[in-house]
Amino acid sequence: SCLKAALAGTNGAPVTDRGALEARCLTDAGSGAIPDPRDKIAKACTEKLASVLEKRCDEVALADALPGDCAASPTPDICVDALVACRVCRLLDRSGGLRRDCDLFDDATDNDSCPAPCGDGVLEVGEECDDGATASGDGCDATCVAELPAALTLVNHNILQDLSVGVVGYDDLADRIEILAAEVAAADPDLILLQEVRLGVDGSARTLVELLDTLHGKTYFSVEYGVGSGNAVVSRWPLEREEIELLPDPDEVASFPDRRFAGRAVVASPYGPLDVYSMHLCAGSIGCSMDDRTLQAAAFLDFVERTHTSHYPAIVGADFNAHTGTAGDAQASNDPPVDLLQGAGWTSLFDGADAPCDAPADRSGCTSGIDDLTDTADTTDRRIDNLMTVPAAADGPIAPLAAATEVGPTGRFAASPGTDPNAECHFEPRLPCSDDDDCPASTECHANDFCVFSSPVSCTDNGDCSGTPATQICRTTLWVSDHVGVISTVDLERLP
Repeated sequence: SCLKAALAGTNGAPVTDRGALEARCLTDAGSGAIPDPRDKIAKACTEKLASVLEKRCDEVALADALPGDCAASPTPDICVDALVACRVCRLLDRSGGLRRDCDLFDDATDNDSCPAPCGDGVLEVGEECDDGATASGDGCDATCVAELPAALTLVNHNILQDLSVGVVGYDDLADRIEILAAEVAAADPDLILLQEVRLGVDGSARTLVELLDTLHGKTYFSVEYGVGSGNAVVSRWPLEREEIELLPDPDEVASFPDRRFAGRAVVASPYGPLDVYSMHLCAGSIGCSMDDRTLQAAAFLDFVERTHTSHYPAIVGADFNAHTGTAGDAQASNDPPVDLLQGAGWTSLFDGADAPCDAPADRSGCTSGIDDLTDTADTTDRRIDNLMTVPAAADGPIAPLAAATEVGPTGRFAASPGTDPNAECHFEPRLPCSDDDDCPASTECHANDFCVFSSPVSCTDNGDCSGTPATQICRTTLWVSDHVGVISTVDLERLP
């Protein structure tokens, strides 16, 4: 009744968050017991039951009539009421994401009378983790205490590329996904944050997951976001929940040059739920200024603050189209969006202290800007990709448990060209087209407006390519993307 009234705003201002709901409907100052201002619950669940027992069970052995936890209780009415209250409390906590201490709720006493059942796979107040088992040594021990510290290996990677007409290597996406799968298999990360993934049943993130399974025997879970191309999370562990949000909110910012989707996934790790976010801030090539990008970063910050509920630090992977703003990075004017996030307490895992980005003198910390994905000598010239951690949620269902400590090494991921496992013949130079009629026989007009073979022609060197109707070459080396990505390891360490 209180929940209904609180959401409708008929018993005060409408509640808009968990804290306000708990304060309105779960707080009984001083006792910890269930709020019952008109004694309706006490009359229905305690007094009425006691009256029935007295009238109808006067000569009945209550231990036989009420077997179980209340068989030996001198006050079975109170005992039964407490058992029901325990179950109702746990139901409300689970269904509403609330954090009422059910041990106090059932009988107003801190006596372990309503413990969370460890091993049922549901995380409740009193548990740090619950992986659905009661064995130790798997990240969550037999009493549902997290086995910390725990190391997490993280990767962030923008896997597609600029979608403009004629970008070299765009038609090789299927082969590049195979190279990326091999890179992932070698690095063996726990979580991968992806940007510019193609969506749908045959999308690149889903293909990557399938390749990891079929080629490398690794099972990951994928979730994708966006329209046309977007963000994805690939996880070693199952994903419990996914959500997206268009940023900035059109209701708050009516006109914006390049809106993007933020993605959140809740990862069911053995240590407990992890909030994982993938984001791609807007691009200057579509008319988005640094001021626009900073506004979008502020909307992303608000999204994370509203949705991050884990008692562990959140993991953020992003192509920020901005620098981290630390010493050793060129183009300091690109700092504001990341400065905003760092100012909110977020920690960058890859910055100028790890490696500088000062192209062309020193590109060791650059992450973006490969112009020709088939040129082994090409490299990057900008730092715009990063991994960040966000402190554990102070207002989550469970109090903050751990901090994320960077143990590294933090560096670039997939930073060298890979060998194409399916080298094919390609026209060199490209043959531009507007439709299939502009292309020679056995070829078709690619979505990026150049001709490609309708059926790939495999090769091992240029001699395998005919050279007609135009000059052809055999491509055997490809970069995974025009971004090289970031890889790092963090320890989840128990807070003092």
